[in-house]
Amino acid sequence: MKRVPATGGVVQVLCDAPAGRGGTWNQSGVIVFTPGLKEPLYKIPDSGGTPAAVTAVKQSAALQSHRWPSFLPDGKHFLFTTDDGVGVGSLDSTDIHVFLPAKSNAVYSSGYILYVTDGNLVAQPFDPDHQAVRGVPVPMAGQVEFSIGKSLGNFSVSQTGGLVYRPDYSPKYQMTWLDRNGGEAGKLGETDYYSGASISPDGRRILVTRAQPGVKRDLWLIDSQRGSPSRATFDPEGAIFGVWSPDGASVTVSLANGFEIRKILLQGNVAEQLVAPDQISKYPTDWTADGQTIILTVQNPKTGQDVETLAAAGEHKLAPMIQTPAFENAGNLSPSGKLLTYSSNESGRPELYVTEFPGPGMKWQASDQGLTSGIPVHFSAWSHDGKTLYYIDAGGSVIAVPVESQSPFKAGVPKKVYSASTGPVSEITAAPDGRLLVLVPAGNQTITPAALVINWPAELKGKQ
Repeated sequence: MKRVPATGGVVQVLCDAPAGRGGTWNQSGVIVFTPGLKEPLYKIPDSGGTPAAVTAVKQSAALQSHRWPSFLPDGKHFLFTTDDGVGVGSLDSTDIHVFLPAKSNAVYSSGYILYVTDGNLVAQPFDPDHQAVRGVPVPMAGQVEFSIGKSLGNFSVSQTGGLVYRPDYSPKYQMTWLDRNGGEAGKLGETDYYSGASISPDGRRILVTRAQPGVKRDLWLIDSQRGSPSRATFDPEGAIFGVWSPDGASVTVSLANGFEIRKILLQGNVAEQLVAPDQISKYPTDWTADGQTIILTVQNPKTGQDVETLAAAGEHKLAPMIQTPAFENAGNLSPSGKLLTYSSNESGRPELYVTEFPGPGMKWQASDQGLTSGIPVHFSAWSHDGKTLYYIDAGGSVIAVPVESQSPFKAGVPKKVYSASTGPVSEITAAPDGRLLVLVPAGNQTITPAALVINWPAELKGKQ
């Protein structure tokens, strides 16, 4: 954590905060902040020093993370977000009180606290002396940008009547077929808010995440010929990503209830819990051909993101496979099961690497001009004969890499085979017949700018 004069000048390091999740600064020069993912809140003088804890997390799956603090007017008490909702703490004690079951950052101003619920920015009367809400929440803006994994709404409010927020921007995508040479071979279904597309082993169905802005996400099955959809997950809090089992009978999914991992048998929708929810971001990216091991991307408080393996049977143990100070994700197995592609920013930007599986073993860099960023499951795809490796570069184009040898891995000269006129391609996955499925932005979509509201308390009175 650092501080710098608003007019520019010398940057001063205050303390370590490797995966910070918010901070707040009072009039007396005290900063309350979170240094990591599963941490309590700490206080520190704004001149620097040794942080001291001002909250204490319970060592249980129910309450693990304190984040997004915001001081109340007395400069002593502060609001913050827990896994149970919005709480209030004090500089003088580690005792906390959770008073609002909303998993969002919250800020106090002008007799109200503002927070996000169901995608809407709302204001609710709040008594700062008794640290209690009154009345009912009143909507201030609909479809505000919100990160479910971080419990963070993209808004800020001043103490003088100013409010700024970012409307949610979730682009629609068109599922598009490409031939093995990158030529467009047709569109599939209607445009929608898709992510995480994965083709079934027999090529007949596509598992994809669908979401409306401000609404929970679910996994859907799309018929690969007709494009007709049917819902695959029914959890009340929604699902994030999923991948097929090698026999095509079930899928492994990450749920939005704290990143629980479940195996769901599609016939009858029978579910088995593989990893209990613990608020640590994790999502499946592939499955070994023998059905025994699942590849995951797992968030780590100390090392960022790692590629890990999960035993599909027995005690369902998680084990690190690629774990370094860099961010590694999106592990994808070759058809032989002996090689794994993954993304890493160890060079300073995301690039695609190939390593021996299950490892440890040698690794090779397969891209040289950067890799698409974000959280797609599928940065890369292997052709089903293993002779070509496809990936999406930093500009959103599809690159084909000839595989001259798999043992040891040897790549030929990369070649750009597809670029969409409407914007960067989001994800890529391969079908058994050699075709590729990509997510292409639907039309030229304009990002909505941030919205500024002057004297929002007066506007609020008009809504009550």
